[in-house]
Amino acid sequence: MKHIYQENDPTRPTFVLLHGTGGNERDLIPLAQMIDEKASYLGVLGEVSEHGMPRFFKRLEEGVFDEEDLVYRTNRLHEFLQNFFDENNITREKVVLLGYSNGANMAQSLLLHYPNTYPYIMMHHPMNVKKQMSFTSNDSANVFIGAGLYDPLCPKQESDLLKDRLELANINTTLHFEDAGHELTRNELIIATSWYENHVL
Repeated sequence: MKHIYQENDPTRPTFVLLHGTGGNERDLIPLAQMIDEKASYLGVLGEVSEHGMPRFFKRLEEGVFDEEDLVYRTNRLHEFLQNFFDENNITREKVVLLGYSNGANMAQSLLLHYPNTYPYIMMHHPMNVKKQMSFTSNDSANVFIGAGLYDPLCPKQESDLLKDRLELANINTTLHFEDAGHELTRNELIIATSWYENHVL
């Protein structure tokens, strides 16, 4: 998979950066650097193209996922990540999935399909992936959800539902709402950084 990797302080965590629709493997580098400038990062480019816009998995229409492709792409990304961690001696216990929008949905899918593998997940403006499927109980996983009260793609009730699904599986979950839409705000980043410093470092 096309990617960019920057190894920094080996004692710090490694971010896996998962962009939103139309983004690329470099999009979230500034976000990672603002959260922890000493951390390493691996930016991955989604393999699906929707009218020329990169994504991590197909969708049938706005808000409707192609679930068969979602599982296939999740498996491919997981295999790529695990091989990459092995080849670069990356400690899995220090990996942080950092995703925005479509990338946040993919991070959620990794947690859903590969429990006990990804300990820290930061999801900015995710939807619910596979609502009919329960998360595996895992009280060692830590999730941050950044959401917008007026997000047209991810309504408040969807964010609340995701938090409920995660907590039902004993996953440590923090949900923060911004007085905003689907865009990332500076205050959301400040709150996310505080969560990272308290839960990951």
